Formats: sequence, C-alpha cells, structure tokens
Amino acid sequence: MRGFSCGAQQRVVVVVALVAGCGLETKPPPSDRAAFPTGLALHQDGQHLVVVSSDFDLSFDSGAVLVVDLAAARPKLTGADAVVNDAFVSQVTLAPFGDRPVFDASGEHVFLTTRGENQLNEIDFANGALSCGGATACGQAPFVAQLANNDPFDVVLIDGPSVRGIVTHLSSNEAEFFSFDPTDNGPQRLRLELQSVLFSESTSGVRSTVFRAASVDNDAPQLFVALEQRLEEALIGTQLGVFDVPAVNRGDDVEVFSVDVTATTGSLSARSLALVPDADGGVAVVIALRAPDALARFAYDDADRTFTLTALHETCKEPTNFAFVDAVVDEVGAVTGPARLLLTCQGGEVVQALDPLTLDVRDSVRFFGRSPYDVVVDPVQQQAFVSFFLDNSIGVLSLSNGRLTPQGRIGEALPPAQDGRE
Repeated sequence: MRGFSCGAQQRVVVVVALVAGCGLETKPPPSDRAAFPTGLALHQDGQHLVVVSSDFDLSFDSGAVLVVDLAAARPKLTGADAVVNDAFVSQVTLAPFGDRPVFDASGEHVFLTTRGENQLNEIDFANGALSCGGATACGQAPFVAQLANNDPFDVVLIDGPSVRGIVTHLSSNEAEFFSFDPTDNGPQRLRLELQSVLFSESTSGVRSTVFRAASVDNDAPQLFVALEQRLEEALIGTQLGVFDVPAVNRGDDVEVFSVDVTATTGSLSARSLALVPDADGGVAVVIALRAPDALARFAYDDADRTFTLTALHETCKEPTNFAFVDAVVDEVGAVTGPARLLLTCQGGEVVQALDPLTLDVRDSVRFFGRSPYDVVVDPVQQQAFVSFFLDNSIGVLSLSNGRLTPQGRIGEALPPAQDGRE
C-alpha cells in the first residue's frame, strides 16, 4: 500500500479498498473503535494497549492511533462472547496505513511508520493519553520525519543511552537510522542520520526486522532482516540476514551476513521474523514464509555468523506475525507455564501457540475473529491481544499453562460484507 492520488485511478488498476475514498466526502476516524486495526503495542505498565487504526479502505480523512484502558477492560472480559465497547480512552490522528507501533524505554513516546505519506511519526504518551504538542493530528513537524523511500514498515528501537532506531521499507533496499531528542521541540527532535544502510541491488524490500541486544555471545547489538529479492520486477526469493548496528551516521559501514532462505526451504517470500532461545543457550530465528506458506527455524552461530536450518513446517494459511512468550516462573523459580511462540494467520483465521524449539502446534484458536493480524503478549497477566483486521476489534486470549483461551474482545466485531466480499 503506497501513497497515491485519486487522479491515478484513471491510469492504473488498483484494488477497490484503496480507491473507495477517492472523490468521496470523508469524515474523521472513530475514536471508540479501530478501523482495520493493524499494529499493537503494550505499554510497560501493562495497563494500556496502543492500537493502530489503518483506515485501509479510506473511509475516513486519516488514520488514527488509539489507547485501550486495560485496567477498565479486564474485569469485563468474562468469556469468548464478552464485548467491551467503552475501553478506548484516547486518540490522535495521522496519515493512513500505519503498522506496528513501539514504545521507547521510558514509556513516554510511541514511534510508528505510516505508508500513506511515507513518514516516521513520534507520539507522546502520558497518564494513559496520546498527544503531539497539543495538536490533534500528529503528522506535523517536529513530530514527524519525512522519508525518501516508499512503504516504510518496521520501526525498530535500539538499546542505548539515547533513543535511536531504524526504519526499513517494503519497497526499497535502503534503511534509515534515526535519533530522537525529547528535550528539543525543533528540527533536532526527530532526525534522520546522514548515512543510510544500502542492501544489495537485488533487494527490493525488507519484509521484517528484529533487534538483538549485545550480550556475552554477541558483543555488538545486531539487527536481523528478511530481505526480499527481485530481478526485473520478478520475485526470485528471500534472504535471512544479520548485521551489527553501526556507529551513529555510519550506516554505510554495514556488512550483512546472510543465508538464501528460498534455496533452503523453497518458499519465495517472507512476512515476519522472531528471535527465540536455542537449545544450546544461543539464539534462533523463526521466519514466516509465503509462496508456499511455511515456518522455518534457523539456528544462528555467533562465532562464524552462519544460519543452519533446524526445522521446516507446513503452517496455517498466510502466516503474518509472531509474539514470543518465555516460560512462566513463579516467585520460587518453578516453571508454571511453558515458552510459546504465538502466530497469527490472516488467511486461515487462526491464532496458534507453537513450541519455539520444534515449531509443533501446541494449541490453536480458530474463527475467533476475521483476519488476525498482529499479536502482542502481556507476560505478567498471561494474556495475548490480537488485532482482527476485518473485524475492527481486538481479541483477548488467556495463555494460562501454554493454552489459548478466548476471554472476549475489545470493540464490537464488524459484520461481514453482505455481498460476500471482504
């Protein structure tokens, strides 16, 4: 979904959902529900959930970001049929086609990209409310950085004494590092670094990006990326790569170590990455694959920076996003719940709980909502939150004992289209 103009309707064929708003009178997005919800982020206090309203069909004049008061919602989540309609307590608007938001370490700032205007956005968060310098719409300086490349998607923050991050794109082989200074209300508040990362010429875009902090095994922080490859516009495969986070303004120093995922698995494309512990105490990467759909697990060797395929499984239709929940340990150190890797599949309308070592399915919930997209986990409350893209609602699942049990939803589910089309 790239930015486009209504005039382009006569020159190119576009999906109906993207042109529905062209030439029509629009209105502000709703503040009491999400419109085609995509990304989710759980605040560090465990009491607030940020939901991105993407406005995918352009029914409204903008996208939006909303806050759910979980403290108020949880007592009403009494079972699969429970619906909480009064939990959205704050909203700001911005360009459409936003995706996964992320909180900084302080919990006072949210970052996300919007493809409608190819922007990186920063939103302030305090006392359960979102704001951008008192403005209702957040896509204005100094709370936005204009990006030069199409389809910005992942925004990943990097551990450090100051706020620094990277933006990768679905339709570009370039990635931009940025820094953020909350004390500056001018052009230095949110700024792009001078040197970008330039992946290989055959890389058409980055499908997923995850961060790994420095540790005893890896003395430098790292970024893992799923790189989609094209030749003369034809999709030819996907690579799984890793590189050390470079010094500030030295993005051109990046050296990527990679494995050809397509040659190893047969799948051409990818949708998401997750880092999980390996059996030997190291780290492994699980990748959701498309064309054909599959899940692959690669053990990563820190010493020689190589990937080894350790598991390859068939999976549900259109695997989309992951969330990892570590083993639950009580106050005396006893394990009361196993580690699980949660997976959403949009086409299969299913949420699965996987064994992170074998990728075996340990539990699943089907048809709880249409088009499950993002999933985030509250490890303290042992809950998972799932955005149902076609339902305009957020599903809530219990993770007790590694099982998935529906507890209800936030927002009334949107009824299916009467003509049978989504």
